Amino acid sequence: MRIVVSGTHASGKSTLIADFARRSAGFEVFSDPFELLDEAFDDPDVDVFLAQLWLAADRLVEVPAGARVIAERGPLDFVAYLDALEALGRPAAPAAVRRRGLVTAVEAMGHVDLLVVLPLSTHDHIEVPEDEDPELRTAMDAALLDLVDDPVVVAETRVLELSGPPEERLAQLAAAARDAASHEPTQPAGAAWSASSWLSGVGLESALAGTLLKPLQPSPPPEASAPRPHRRPWMSSPLRWKAGCAARAQAGWTSTVSRRSGWCTCRTPRRPRRRWSGAWSR
Repeated sequence: MRIVVSGTHASGKSTLIADFARRSAGFEVFSDPFELLDEAFDDPDVDVFLAQLWLAADRLVEVPAGARVIAERGPLDFVAYLDALEALGRPAAPAAVRRRGLVTAVEAMGHVDLLVVLPLSTHDHIEVPEDEDPELRTAMDAALLDLVDDPVVVAETRVLELSGPPEERLAQLAAAARDAASHEPTQPAGAAWSASSWLSGVGLESALAGTLLKPLQPSPPPEASAPRPHRRPWMSSPLRWKAGCAARAQAGWTSTVSRRSGWCTCRTPRRPRRRWSGAWSR
């Protein structure tokens, strides 16, 4: 079980991870990547966030499937910080660098079983001083939620949002970890269509850029009787342009437009919401 806990600074990540590690024996804890940086990195800027992004991605890729790991921050955290710098009009990374960072983060997220997100909430009663840059804290939180809302970014990773007091967060995380461990996929490789197979067919960078792509590929493999993955049920209608979603809207479909990639996720009214506080994303 590979778990990543993401959230802006001063959102309760360290407390949650420490409590979870004490309660769940056998989990290795990956500390905040900032603790692994050279002391020359002091102020939060583009170079600091990029260095942490590469560190966070590399350590996830090196973790084998089945390992019991919980990491404080993943690469998406630092993509969100880069986006927040741009949104605030501060010195930001060039667009090509941010795009490369996003691609690296998405590829690394393929090695994560559970992404736990701690959004800011007035009910959490976490106060931060001015030297903690509350403006950047709030902007990063918004950018991170935008990222995890994008089905191209999170792909097949389970997403869990937690809020409330520490003991309530811990109970929800422990229950989610147990549930995720009991629902590991048992299908053989290649037996089912997946978002990752679609991304490999169209190109991850093109999908993230929201550019016009060739007709969506691939069709289900020859063994078409195999069911599609349960984690993303609405992916049976792959990502489309807004025009396609508008046409399906006349038939009673609903659609959500990603602010990042411009793609739409279409689903029937009977489909569940993709994520909500304290519940699985499926």
